[in-house]
Amino acid sequence: MHHQESRAQNHSYAAMADAWNETGVGQIMVERVNSGAIENYGVTDLNGEVSEPVKSISLKGLVEKPSPKDALSNLVVLGGYILPSKVLDLLETSVAGVGGETQLTDALDELLKLDGLNAFETDAGIFDGGNKQGYLSANLALGMRDPQTK
Repeated sequence: MHHQESRAQNHSYAAMADAWNETGVGQIMVERVNSGAIENYGVTDLNGEVSEPVKSISLKGLVEKPSPKDALSNLVVLGGYILPSKVLDLLETSVAGVGGETQLTDALDELLKLDGLNAFETDAGIFDGGNKQGYLSANLALGMRDPQTK
């Protein structure tokens, strides 16, 4: 990861924090992907509204790993969040889903119904640690920055 990319990521997170402070609504960082990658992610439903980079927009819903033909947008959830503490209560009361795991998506759906959530479109390349490719890419990028492992 180049120093310039790192600055862009910091800018994105700072702008998302500003959006949280201005709106008081939880923020979910999203990024545009090509349609071939959509089925690997949670995808946002913006109710037909158009998102812009480094902007916060009201979220209608989240769909976990839809097929490309069923996806309501090409904006995917990256795993960057600023959420109110209420989400912890919602996680505690969530029914365990697949594999006996409590799913953050279920708590986010509940939070969306109660208080609303916003999607925040990043303009920086950010790695999704929730899948193997993203995790490996992040480690490779960090390794390339380190003079010893480069």
